[in-house]
Amino acid sequence: MFARRVCGSSLAAASLARYQSTKVQGDVIGIDLGTTNSCVASMEGDKPRVLENAEGFRTTPSVVAFKGNEKLVGLAAKRQAITNPTSTFFAVKRLIGRRFEDEHIQKDIKHVPYKIVRANNGDAWVQDGNGKQYSPSQVGGFVLEKMKETAENFLGRKVSNAVVTCPAYFNDAQRQATKDAGSIAGLNVIRVVNEPTAAALAFGLDKTKDQLIAVYDLGGGTFDISILEIAGGVFEVKATNGDTHLGGEDFDLAVSDYILQEFKKTSGIDLSKERMALQRVREAAEKAKCELSSAMETEINLPFITANQEGAQHIQMNISRSKLEQIAESYIQRTNGPCKQCIKDAGVELKEINDVVLVGGMTRMPKVIESVKKFFDREPFRGVNPDEAVAMGAAALGGVLRGDLKGLVLLDVTPPVPRYRNPRWRVHPHDPQEHHHPHQEEPDLLDRGGQPDAGRHQGVPGRARDGGGQPADGSVRLSGHPPRSPRCPPGGGHLRYRRQRYLPRDRQGQGDRQDAEHHHYRQRWSDQGAD
Repeated sequence: MFARRVCGSSLAAASLARYQSTKVQGDVIGIDLGTTNSCVASMEGDKPRVLENAEGFRTTPSVVAFKGNEKLVGLAAKRQAITNPTSTFFAVKRLIGRRFEDEHIQKDIKHVPYKIVRANNGDAWVQDGNGKQYSPSQVGGFVLEKMKETAENFLGRKVSNAVVTCPAYFNDAQRQATKDAGSIAGLNVIRVVNEPTAAALAFGLDKTKDQLIAVYDLGGGTFDISILEIAGGVFEVKATNGDTHLGGEDFDLAVSDYILQEFKKTSGIDLSKERMALQRVREAAEKAKCELSSAMETEINLPFITANQEGAQHIQMNISRSKLEQIAESYIQRTNGPCKQCIKDAGVELKEINDVVLVGGMTRMPKVIESVKKFFDREPFRGVNPDEAVAMGAAALGGVLRGDLKGLVLLDVTPPVPRYRNPRWRVHPHDPQEHHHPHQEEPDLLDRGGQPDAGRHQGVPGRARDGGGQPADGSVRLSGHPPRSPRCPPGGGHLRYRRQRYLPRDRQGQGDRQDAEHHHYRQRWSDQGAD
């Protein structure tokens, strides 16, 4: 049934023809740019392979530090985080493409040892101990540069092309910022692919049976859920949903808060203002969380955490798995809403799903596995490495683009569609559903009298009905429009999505050109690099 429905579509045939006609020359590496860790893979024959870094590990911490004139990336940066907390940047992916005023950013400011500042363009940037500021794209670029170096050392030759992954629920601005990070690293990012889609490719490469799968991706900083149909080499994404600010970092923070509260109860000392102590507690919380995936209880032991008139003070306490599950319960429950919406958007029944693939380090937590099993009413599939599957899928897509993998077609969906609001703050309606790309929309940029609504129309990310509380991602200014006659069809401008992102286009009407001047902020929505 799946094969007839998917493979027989003209869309699949067109996609296959497009891939075959645009082969990429040279090596293409697949990079999972993660919140906590990153991973790089390349094709070895017809199979993707994860590449080890200089330290011999298959994943690299997404941490960047500045120590004097030296820049440290990866494990070296993470090792010195305790002694250099104000100039060590971690989890910066949570800031990428976001405005400083974003409510999530304001919460993060209170919980990280480094400074998050407002850049001149309104974005959230980071600042080191010397007062130098960096954009999240720059920090991401340093991590991607490390992954590029890892690939070049392993392959013994220069690498310039990459497929980079991002959360499925990243909006247009966040995807462009991810692509900018690749440019900073000296990479030609030929695709920005959704993380669950990449994981599905890794899962389905050797599968011959047609099936419907759900990819549950709970990583270090983001959560994604996608429903995909796999049939005859065609991977069709039916729907996707998620939360771009939910992941392992939130679990670590919750455990850290618990440790700080318990220490305050016993000692009367508040450590929330001591940056070095906070970093030690945060690392201990992450370590405890990981250990409790296999143990029922673990010990937190942090000697000489601070001192008072009574002398040196130490943190020594035990945390049980049940206590961790109690602390994390609300975060785990937050994944259920996106799962329900994704299944509804896909137009499928829960019982039709053949497999639930777990991706992301947090899916090792027994309580998460139990929650997934309860929601989907089936045992989840754990046969892929949750830390490596995304990078392997990205490398596989690179193999398709190079022509190394034949007969494989990926039909992904567009990211959350920008909505336009006019100078009077009225949000123009649009089709909220996801579409396979290339896709084009025509937002109705008319006033209440049915005439072209001159002025600047601000782009609002996401699918919310009311865009009033959302920051603008960019704008379109309509000018020079002739009055619309009753016979003229409504409309105002094209919004076209071609593989990577939404691009505004001019609208033709009644033989008269209607000019649409598009303004983009922070290098967003420019035509450069779009295909």
